[in-house]
Amino acid sequence: MLKIISILFTSAFLLVACKKNEPIQYTFLGNVTDEFTGEQIPDAEINFSQLLIANSFNFVEIGGVNTDQFGVYEMAFNRDKSTEIHIEVKKDNHFPHIENVFTSELSTENTNFKNFALETKSFVQFKIKNLYPEDDDSFNLVLKHFKEDCDECATNGSQSYFGELDTVLNYVTTGNRYVEFVYVNLKTGIAKVDSIYTTPFDTSYYSIVY
Repeated sequence: MLKIISILFTSAFLLVACKKNEPIQYTFLGNVTDEFTGEQIPDAEINFSQLLIANSFNFVEIGGVNTDQFGVYEMAFNRDKSTEIHIEVKKDNHFPHIENVFTSELSTENTNFKNFALETKSFVQFKIKNLYPEDDDSFNLVLKHFKEDCDECATNGSQSYFGELDTVLNYVTTGNRYVEFVYVNLKTGIAKVDSIYTTPFDTSYYSIVY
């Protein structure tokens, strides 16, 4: 009887010891969708990095995973002594989604559900030409509702040009939107207000001749 109790106690002790030696992990589960249509995005890339307490100036790469054919991902990694998790979601012809999560907000006992929505890219090209340029010519182009703060993005507001003008302006912006613009020939006082619907993954062309 004592031998049986001893065996049971030893087994229980070993089981607890094994569980203590198992690494504590964070598990993320969710999907990636198109922010306008809500459709699932397959093969989106999700990368994780962390800000370690011992090195609080730079994020250290953890690893990454891609969404499956249904736009679903799952990622598990060992908990470390960190304060923040940096998540970057990318897909060709989409604007990346970047997000930081404090580790104090995460669970190691339950799955952390995290969904992401990506904006599609669309491209706008303006061709502007002054047919009969003079030194005192003045032309303004005012942009509205364009995406800002990215490479090749526009800056909303007024842009001024003087004298001879024969140029091409290329911008990237969010798809499935209307962008607006106003152009004014300050010398003649002629102005026009117009808009373009930004088709995802495509380029819209607009020509201005004055």
